[in-house]
Amino acid sequence: MGRDQFLYFEVSLDVFFDNFISSKLPARCSKPFVKSVASGRGTKRRANAMLTKPHVLCDALNMVLGGSPCRFEVVPEACDAETFTPAVACFTKPETVTAKNCWAWMVSPVEVVTNKPTAAFHLAPPESVGKRTRRKKQPFLLDTAPGDQARRQLEECISEILLHQHRTHIFMLHVSQSAARLSRWDRTGCIVSEPIDLTRNLYELQNIVFRLAYLSPLDQGFDDQVKLASPQQIKRLRKYEPGNVYLVEHRDNILDNADEYPIYEISCPAINPTLADDLTKLRVLFPNLGGMGGEDSDEDSEAGLLRVNVPFPRKMKKYLIGRPATTRRPLAGRSTVGYVVYDLAEDRMSFLKDQWRWLDEMRSELDTLKYIRGRGVLGVARLEAGSDIEHHRTRSQHLMRGLPYSDNAVARVHTRLVTSNVGRPLGTAATSSELLRYVACARYAHECAWKYAGVLHHDISDGNILIDVESDDAFMNDWDVAMFRDYIKRKHERDAFSGTWAYASALVLQYPKKPIEVEDDIEAFVWLIVYMAIRYFKHNLSGAPAEMVDLTNKLFYEEEINEHGYRVGGKTKMIYIMRGQPPVQLENRRSPIALFLDQAFKLLQEVYAKIDYKAIAHWKGSPRGPGIPRYLCKSVLDGVSHEVLNKMLHTACNSWKEQLRAEASRLARNLPDMVQALASIAMNE
Repeated sequence: MGRDQFLYFEVSLDVFFDNFISSKLPARCSKPFVKSVASGRGTKRRANAMLTKPHVLCDALNMVLGGSPCRFEVVPEACDAETFTPAVACFTKPETVTAKNCWAWMVSPVEVVTNKPTAAFHLAPPESVGKRTRRKKQPFLLDTAPGDQARRQLEECISEILLHQHRTHIFMLHVSQSAARLSRWDRTGCIVSEPIDLTRNLYELQNIVFRLAYLSPLDQGFDDQVKLASPQQIKRLRKYEPGNVYLVEHRDNILDNADEYPIYEISCPAINPTLADDLTKLRVLFPNLGGMGGEDSDEDSEAGLLRVNVPFPRKMKKYLIGRPATTRRPLAGRSTVGYVVYDLAEDRMSFLKDQWRWLDEMRSELDTLKYIRGRGVLGVARLEAGSDIEHHRTRSQHLMRGLPYSDNAVARVHTRLVTSNVGRPLGTAATSSELLRYVACARYAHECAWKYAGVLHHDISDGNILIDVESDDAFMNDWDVAMFRDYIKRKHERDAFSGTWAYASALVLQYPKKPIEVEDDIEAFVWLIVYMAIRYFKHNLSGAPAEMVDLTNKLFYEEEINEHGYRVGGKTKMIYIMRGQPPVQLENRRSPIALFLDQAFKLLQEVYAKIDYKAIAHWKGSPRGPGIPRYLCKSVLDGVSHEVLNKMLHTACNSWKEQLRAEASRLARNLPDMVQALASIAMNE
């Protein structure tokens, strides 16, 4: 189970209130509220079957709200045909809610449970269990297939709200005829209250609704760094004419989807573009900080440098933000979302990356990019603004004590970074030579980051190499799992896999304890080009889609658990490396990408043939036996280098020039014969 595993934890209602909700209580239970959802008389009043009728429940809950701006409404049925939608929800602007925009204005969803066996959580009132089982706490998760499905649907619902809004957390109410629960969701997990017995205590339901309605927007989970854009600001965006087809598409993406994804103004601390000057100031202000001079500086000193709170002023930059350009749907983990945003001050488009990073990371991506740019490395995204939002942190992990996987309940902090580069996908390259040129640009940035800053990207993928829509040069993106040279030197075994599984080197996938090396990243460039060749160019499997899908799955996604309990893959990659042949044969055998792959697989075949597999057997997860040598002086993949990759890319990219020269030479040699033949024809006529 990784850090992205979503966790659930149950606490008492008092603990829930103490940690998450601090609103004042109503003086007493509202008589109209009780009358609308209860049956019986006096102290025997209890919730009736009408409580699970959405319209009745809405009317009853709204009686509690008083002067709150929030109101409960029945969610339109056509809100999203593909995603689970709650029957009822609390909205900030109920009068404007439609089937199209309901996710954008939903404050807290309400799950109405009519069939308990298919619910996500047990909803039996605590008093309803027998005396023999009452002493033992009941499991709160329904450990059945319908229960798992119900929880997945709730996660989809929360994810949909987070995708349409800027939220740090969300409260949700779960109501059946006899019981209710309250839950709080953030990027670590879900804290669920113990069930409230509605057959005996309707007051608690009113208490919950009242408290939720009168929370401040920040406590309700709304991001205090954003606010709705003004009509004047939106008008400025409409007038923006970038003169670039890709930027026009991004502008229209914001404007055309404003109903579903409202346009907000977002504020981020500006970053001084002259990062070298920033480092100079830090050296003057903090002379005792080491790690600022050389390539081999101490890693802990570098960490101290990067974590310094820069004492010179940072102005706030303001952007307009709308529909996401890229998104990662899982609720737990980093929850990375990418936006192309409009810079109000500069009248241009920028790219904003929003994520929840692990708080205990050695460095944030923002710190890494500052450091790389400060060392003069080009070919990486240019920073404009960004920071951690210190008061936006997950809180679920504080209550998740004693879980079997409690080490996965990690603290996360909300972070944003803005770059001036807006990229288009690598797959939009028009020709194979153009594709290789973009990869060559990224390779150069990768080499410079390693050589001059001592930083290894460690996550080569098609999504992390982008083409700048304005300069038409490629740049390396997403440095959030990058590693520093000093850390890599100290690690003789890998703790866990990180990066993109599909493009990892065969050796990394086969040997889960293999140390991290720059050569693995270089091999990943080769597998990236293989993937692009299979997907975008004609080859011997283009007419056999089933075979192509099977090959793609085996090459890039196969995985199993080895005899030592580790997740491994890469068997199919190994097969093609040992053969020294690319997995597919391109239709145009003389194309640059075909020539590159032929060279690359011959090289990998030679390199892998030299490996002492007995010496690295312990990297599969078994203890290293006595007398077994360890690679210390050189890389396991000795022979795979930036220089070799650069030479192969250069040769392949320029192959068409050589072909033109050869054709021109052939024509020149044959020209006298052609002239003589034409003269002979003319004379005969």
